[in-house]
Amino acid sequence: MLKVILADDEPVILLGLAKLIPWDKYGAEIIGEASDGEELLTAIRERSPDIVITDISMPGLTGIDVLKRLKELGKKTKVIFISAYQEFSYAQDAISYGAVDYLVKPIDRKKLEQVLGKTISMIQEATEQVSKESKLIVYEKQQQTRTLHEPLDRLTDGEMVSEQALQGMFGDRNGYVFTAIVVRQEDNPVQGGSWLEGERKLVQYAMQNVMEEVINDKGRGWVTVKDDSILAMIKHNEADDQIVLHICSQIQSSINRFLKLSVTIGVGLPGGLDEAAKSYRQACTAAGYAYFAGTNQVFRFSELSAEPKRDSELLDSLEKELIKCLLVHQSQRLDDLLKQFLGTVGGCLLGQSGLCRQLMLYDAVNLIPRIGERGLLLPYGQGGAAAAGHAAERI
Repeated sequence: MLKVILADDEPVILLGLAKLIPWDKYGAEIIGEASDGEELLTAIRERSPDIVITDISMPGLTGIDVLKRLKELGKKTKVIFISAYQEFSYAQDAISYGAVDYLVKPIDRKKLEQVLGKTISMIQEATEQVSKESKLIVYEKQQQTRTLHEPLDRLTDGEMVSEQALQGMFGDRNGYVFTAIVVRQEDNPVQGGSWLEGERKLVQYAMQNVMEEVINDKGRGWVTVKDDSILAMIKHNEADDQIVLHICSQIQSSINRFLKLSVTIGVGLPGGLDEAAKSYRQACTAAGYAYFAGTNQVFRFSELSAEPKRDSELLDSLEKELIKCLLVHQSQRLDDLLKQFLGTVGGCLLGQSGLCRQLMLYDAVNLIPRIGERGLLLPYGQGGAAAAGHAAERI
């Protein structure tokens, strides 16, 4: 229903207006009345009516004074003036200030209905125009987002991007490096740990807005949703790597506080745009450490990659030997290989029990599918238990 306020210093006029036509027939309702200009202005501020029908000459503020104030306040309220015959030329001048029309006393029912219909049509047209403009803005923003994010998405996939596209998105790159960060929301704290698809998208949209606000306030960066995470590429001076950590800290605290969500953030190594895919993979790897160390933390790949390197060739060789032993059922050899395998992992990271467990799990995850492909199960008897005990001692 459209909201209407009537104003006149003569009570009989107010009563007559209220009774003159069936307002609900026009989808309108009278929500208030006023007997002077100040009272009318107060009612408009408090009630935000769609239409005001007011006497042009009232105590305090005149109808034109009220109309001028409405413009100053940015109100879209439509105003219809009521005037006496001797104020006819005055009322005509009021049209130039933005009044829709005027009614001459005594008010004719048909004239009121005609002017009210005209006013309602103007409101409907304005509403439709705003709706069209809003949809256009949303569409343009979506297109702009796709255009802006496409180079970033392709870069982090390791695909080639034209220099023109890079220049248009990232601008001057001399003296700058780019660091990828990945933000992952945790399980739904309300719905038993799982998000509905619509909820997940809303959460990602809210998180993306928070990230954009933080990043644009602290530096320069680009944000997009990628693989169920939110990716941001931060542009910064090569010497100022602390800005990325500061941004991550702000993102985490803002999402915790405003969205009441826990998030894990992974940070890749800085580099040129030709290393964007590498930095993205590093950020994903870093974020994955939440599985071992707990969520709602910031993990830097630079800290994780500082660990002593595993003996890849030896471990790969041992994995192959383990599979061979399983195929030919060499139990004693299998027990020896398990001891050697777990001992090698433990020896790589002696004194770093947390990382050792992580690396052992990583190797196990890679081993099990290869064993499963051959339809075999890893036997866990006395020998397997001894190997596990040996690994525990090394850790």
